[in-house]
Amino acid sequence: MQAIKKWFWNGAGGLALLLALLGVLLPIMPTVPFLLLAAYCFSRGSRRVFRWLLRNETLRHSLRDWQRRRAIARPAKILATVAMSFSLLGSLLLGQAWLSGLLLLGMAAVLIFIWRCPDA
Repeated sequence: MQAIKKWFWNGAGGLALLLALLGVLLPIMPTVPFLLLAAYCFSRGSRRVFRWLLRNETLRHSLRDWQRRRAIARPAKILATVAMSFSLLGSLLLGQAWLSGLLLLGMAAVLIFIWRCPDA
């Protein structure tokens, strides 16, 4: 059972890290929420990868702000908000009301969470 949990946490962490790295390259995709999720998953699945994330020159600042003060940088909050807004706009343009409704609910939850966190 323990091995299954590690596989789950490491798989989820790998997927979240992949999405975070895509967010670095794609301007409409948020990075920090996926990075925080990856760190959370790896803290439960692989301490080695978790330590690597904390030492990584590019990623560590966001993670350390979160660990120390539960803070997210204001530019990251703004970028996440803009990226989610484009996603919602895209679903509205596709004319999929159910998709737009789901995205709006998810966006609302994430945006309330990130904007209630202190600025780093």
